[in-house]
This record gives sequence, C-alpha cells and structure tokens, in this order.
Amino acid sequence: MRRFLVALASVSAVTGTAQEPSLQPGELVRLFTVVTDSQGHLVSGLTKDDFVVLDNGKPQTITFCQSEAQPITAIVLIDRSGSMWTTFDPLVAATEQFVRGLGPQDQVRAGTFSEKVSGQAQLSRP
Repeated sequence: MRRFLVALASVSAVTGTAQEPSLQPGELVRLFTVVTDSQGHLVSGLTKDDFVVLDNGKPQTITFCQSEAQPITAIVLIDRSGSMWTTFDPLVAATEQFVRGLGPQDQVRAGTFSEKVSGQAQLSRP
C-alpha cells in the first residue's frame, strides 16, 4: 500500500528564519491535502493509514481523517488592462465556468483591475 508523507516545519516564508512554536502540546493542527496520481487524477478514498505526518522529522499521530470535499473561499480578480483586450471574453467565460463548478457551500468574490481594483461583488450560482 502506498503511503503519503506530509511534513511540517516551523519556518518563516518572509525571513527564512525558524520561528518559535506557537502550538500547545496536544493541540490539533488541520492539514488539508489533495492527492493526485501520475496522470493528475484525484485519488479518493484515502484513510489516515495512507499518510505519515512528520513534524521536524518526528512522526505525529493522526487523530482524524476526513475524505469529503471541503468548502472553499475564492477571490477572482479579472485583468481589464489594455494588454488583455483580445483575451477578455475567454477569460470571463472561464471565470463563469469556474463559478458554476463551485459547490453549494463554496464562496467566491470577484473584482476587476486595471490601474486599480474595482467592481467587487459576491457572486451566487444559479
């Protein structure tokens, strides 16, 4: 059986320096993962036994594993600058298709930008 490794580290992306741990012993940490096969297809039906979680190289106990899709929140900004005028219609069509594909619990906000951001709106699906 294949196992998937999820590694944790306390590292700052901005400074590149180690941070002091801010978790208390026994505190649960949520890890969201997406697993695909070599062709890019979603691998479903995985259980906690299919994963190994390491924190600074030390195996951690996985106490809960849920394989159902989770709601997402997305922000879509559409470029309306002059360089996009020939591709604007396909971009809007792709955005509409993305919104139609969202689940009932998903949330999305959309806006446009050129020289400044405008047109912010919360979108709903039919």
